Amino acid sequence: MIGFVIYNEAGAILEAGAIPEALLESQAGEGRFVLAGEGHWDTHYVVDGQLAERPVMPVEMSATEAAANATDEVVISGIPEGAAVKVIGRGGGEGVADGAALHLTFAQAGRYQVMATLFPYQDWKVSIHAN
Repeated sequence: MIGFVIYNEAGAILEAGAIPEALLESQAGEGRFVLAGEGHWDTHYVVDGQLAERPVMPVEMSATEAAANATDEVVISGIPEGAAVKVIGRGGGEGVADGAALHLTFAQAGRYQVMATLFPYQDWKVSIHAN
């Protein structure tokens, strides 16, 4: 058995597993390329025919807790321009990052999930508690 990944033209890993070496090349197809090796779609991608670690988003946060008073802010910076951003929780929303810092306030108490995705970066997420 040999470890393998199937990836697309962008280098995103679509599947990973182990297979008898004789069947390795049969895993490729239209828009699907195969590479011997061990990787996972969450943490790896393929660059120039080699497995590589997906970079971590350079995100910084001012806090992971805030008062639920609609004025106390949590500032999140470093989300790359073009990243899809989603806030899950009461009054949450989604959009596309423009490279500027996000300034979040919370009118209602609860736990909020903030997520950002932009390939090839590893997906980023954090939980914020508003009380």
